[in-house]
Amino acid sequence: MKRLMKKQYIPIALIMLLSLSIHLFFLVDNPGFYSEYGSRDAEKYDEMAHQLVEEGFYGYNADHPNAYVTPSHPLYLSGIILIADALNVDNMFLTKIFNMLLNMIALLSLYFTAKLLFKNEWIASLTALLYGTYLAPLHFFRSLLTEAPGTAFFLISLFALVWALKQNNWKWHVVFGIIACITIMFRPTPAPMLLFAWFIVIYQVGFKRAVAIGFLWCVGPLLVLLPWVIRNYLAFGEFYLFSSHSGNPMLAGTNPFYLEEFEGIFARYLELGISQEEYAQKRIIWGLQENFALWFSWFTIGKTIVMFEFAEPIYNYRSYFNSLIQLFIQLQHLVIVIGGFVFGFIFRKNKAIMCLFVLLLGYVAFSNIFLPLTRYGSYVIGVMCIITAYGIVTSGKWLIAFYQKMIQKKASHS
Repeated sequence: MKRLMKKQYIPIALIMLLSLSIHLFFLVDNPGFYSEYGSRDAEKYDEMAHQLVEEGFYGYNADHPNAYVTPSHPLYLSGIILIADALNVDNMFLTKIFNMLLNMIALLSLYFTAKLLFKNEWIASLTALLYGTYLAPLHFFRSLLTEAPGTAFFLISLFALVWALKQNNWKWHVVFGIIACITIMFRPTPAPMLLFAWFIVIYQVGFKRAVAIGFLWCVGPLLVLLPWVIRNYLAFGEFYLFSSHSGNPMLAGTNPFYLEEFEGIFARYLELGISQEEYAQKRIIWGLQENFALWFSWFTIGKTIVMFEFAEPIYNYRSYFNSLIQLFIQLQHLVIVIGGFVFGFIFRKNKAIMCLFVLLLGYVAFSNIFLPLTRYGSYVIGVMCIITAYGIVTSGKWLIAFYQKMIQKKASHS
């Protein structure tokens, strides 16, 4: 029995080793980065975290307190700076190590999520293999952006939800609520997925039990979100649940297929003297009234295509990887993305696939309100990996069964 248990985990152990090896290669060789931080936003996060540790105030891209970004990432980076100072090591390097460890935990979480849902080693292992070799986590773990820890906590929270439902234990629902709130404090975009998750719970256990579970989830917001909201009200007189700049990406997203210059859009909002969010809403209403087909297609198919059109950030590696490796990266991306949507639809009668597909569509629908970026699309690649792995394995079984049936039929006729 012990030998059987050990053999059972050989596939995931090998996949973890492969993924870790690729991570270490990216860590040492550091391809795809043209500056120390990788982007302006990453540099600003580093400045913010140092300000928080050294000067004691919380403010992004400013010399005074603000609520421009949610607190999980700045606090995460500040904690690493304190550890780095205590160990006398470079905080940038230590952040990469922490992000790499989170990537490994996320990979394990994804594997066990698929295993819990389908009880199939092929599906779980293929899920892990697809995600463990995917470009985005390998790129972003070396930056100070929210991508690595935010995506990792999202996948950990997905596992926590599935585990809580399987265990039917109130403690695990409390744990899920806390992890989920930490996740949306890294990046608020997945927040509506909590509502979709609750509808999934209703579907799984019925309305009465779902209400009780919903109350258990509320421990998370009380511990994680409430202190942030109170701080914002005391400091700024506003109950910012997430951040104070949500109108900016919303307004930037009101440019169907980039037919207008962004400078002109932002200049007109300044002339009107209203908030970016208000102007964005006015533009959406006006756009749907004046040219419904254009604006509707942009906020549905258009933005979705932009979010998933290529593996993020393959353009950083044009001069580093040869054409064959780039082709593999893009083909792998297309298999995962097309598989996620197509297999999600085809196998929607499977309870678990339907729930994952709802989460995927919910995330895409909410993301399409804002500026579409491939960075945002890579956030749900893990969910797509599970759906795609299920579709490939299930289709493979069908094809094998069909082939065997055809051989038997041939043999009976001869």
